[in-house]
Amino acid sequence: MGGDWPLESVASHCRDTSPPLLVGEVDRRDVRYDSQTDVLIERVTRHSGDAAATVMDNARRLVAACVPNRPGDSLTVLAEGLGGVESLLVGSVVGGEPGRLLLVRRGDLVAQIRLDGRATRAEARSYARAAASRLCAGTDAC
Repeated sequence: MGGDWPLESVASHCRDTSPPLLVGEVDRRDVRYDSQTDVLIERVTRHSGDAAATVMDNARRLVAACVPNRPGDSLTVLAEGLGGVESLLVGSVVGGEPGRLLLVRRGDLVAQIRLDGRATRAEARSYARAAASRLCAGTDAC
């Protein structure tokens, strides 16, 4: 599933796009949910060893270090620990368009979910809980 929605792509609007988020990636699945009023895109990656925890740490570092290429653009962590799981809600503004990405980790799995650009913290918390529940079905960490 192409496009510029995952954090790796959004971070390409920063002067420095490191550290990498593909550390130890061994598998990937993308799903797109469409409804009359909304679109939700989710990518789930499986990582070897402790690499999923490293991916989350790298995501925090990448966002914190982002210096946008264009004035008015931004990338920031809006919330962490949503839904009682390791998660990050990342907000972005690229070319005047707001964006929201939710990253959720359970064990060796990391989900990246593209939310509506104006999604609230409460909405993100609901998605984080649902994602964590789905991830538990695919890992022994729960």
